[in-house]
Amino acid sequence: MQIWLRAALLALGLAALFAVRAPAQTYIAPAVASYQTSAADNGEQISSAKGTGTAVGGSVASLAVVLPNPGTVGPNWVISLVTDGQNALVLQTTVGSILVAGQAPASSLTMPPDFAGLVVRSNGEAGTFSATSGSASYAVGSSSVSGPGSSTSGYLPQWNNTLGTLLGAGLPVAGTGVNTVVETDSGGHINNNLVSGLPNSQLGTMAAHTTKCNNTGSSATPLDCSVAQMLAMLGAVTGPGSSTSGYVPGWSGTTGLILSTGYPVAGTGVNTIPETDSGGHLNGLVVPAPTASVLGGVESLVAVAHKWIDAISTAGVPAATQPACGDLSDAAASCNTDATNAANIASGTLSTLRLPDHFEVTGTAPTAAANCGTGATVAGNDAIGRVHLGTSPGGYCQMTFAAAWTNAPVCSVWDESTGAVLYPQPSSTVLAIVGVATLTAGDNLAWSCKGYR
Repeated sequence: MQIWLRAALLALGLAALFAVRAPAQTYIAPAVASYQTSAADNGEQISSAKGTGTAVGGSVASLAVVLPNPGTVGPNWVISLVTDGQNALVLQTTVGSILVAGQAPASSLTMPPDFAGLVVRSNGEAGTFSATSGSASYAVGSSSVSGPGSSTSGYLPQWNNTLGTLLGAGLPVAGTGVNTVVETDSGGHINNNLVSGLPNSQLGTMAAHTTKCNNTGSSATPLDCSVAQMLAMLGAVTGPGSSTSGYVPGWSGTTGLILSTGYPVAGTGVNTIPETDSGGHLNGLVVPAPTASVLGGVESLVAVAHKWIDAISTAGVPAATQPACGDLSDAAASCNTDATNAANIASGTLSTLRLPDHFEVTGTAPTAAANCGTGATVAGNDAIGRVHLGTSPGGYCQMTFAAAWTNAPVCSVWDESTGAVLYPQPSSTVLAIVGVATLTAGDNLAWSCKGYR
């Protein structure tokens, strides 16, 4: 539904468009055909002066202003709309409707070029916008606001409807008067008539008490005390003894009249009110020590690598230790065993899936004797290796192990070059590779030995 708003029906002075709670007014004239408003436009005055939209109702051009979702921007989001120049302004909604007094809810309003102005305010979760105009006064961020009549000059305005935008005549400000906001005089005081005029029913009642005085020391009947006599007798209030100077007094009975010695004020002490030091802090000694069930003070502890806090004493002192394998819930039985040292692996079976595809053994190579031929070379170690025979070898080649075996190892030998028949003769310290015939110079003889205990 679309509604046309005519200046003849809705005249609005543009000097006053926003409620006091709205942000200071900002004027914008978007040079577009359609302008989508948002929460950021709260408090803006939007003009059609530079609109590039289609001409409407005899205008040169127009500006479409699209309102946001009222539930998103919340209540009291407000903008003002003006038609400057020969351009019209079309107000549209995509969510909710626009409410105008005396009109059915609409989704679109058109302001022709001769329209004076319009204030649009979100009603929040109600899902509507209220559009108002007319001769009422509106508070502005920086402009002057004229009152509804010369007789109200100096009055304090009041809100005149539930939207918080329309202002009523308000209340006068004076020194005295009926339904008047009280104003202090040139000395900063309210008028005496305001005090003397208070009804007695507003002052409450006080029980009658008479105090008797007799400052003459005679046995005459005491007379009623004057105010001056009472003040003279009271003077300063002193404590119950010089030792309590500086104490905070306490009541000494159920009547609420007599003060006891009270409590000392100090940095530390028993039955003492704690006092902060020159730095504004309480003494650490007033903090109780912790127990298993009561909070208390705890000392700080400098972090040490690989240590954790495993206890806090009842004196508030933390202790740090390095955790052991037994402290770990998921530690394996070998947690504290050096598995890289073969001597530590006394039992257990290693899955073949854990064995490498290439099984390689390191170690020092054994030493070849002269009967392996002049220039013989050895590669490998005591467990496995190869000897390249030198010139003029004998009937066997003897090698001394780099380290003695516990028992004579079990060995296999073979000729990789000619396939000659060989057999081993090992001891715990040497391995003799014996040929059925004389060994051939330049042949490669290989061995593999395994020991046992």
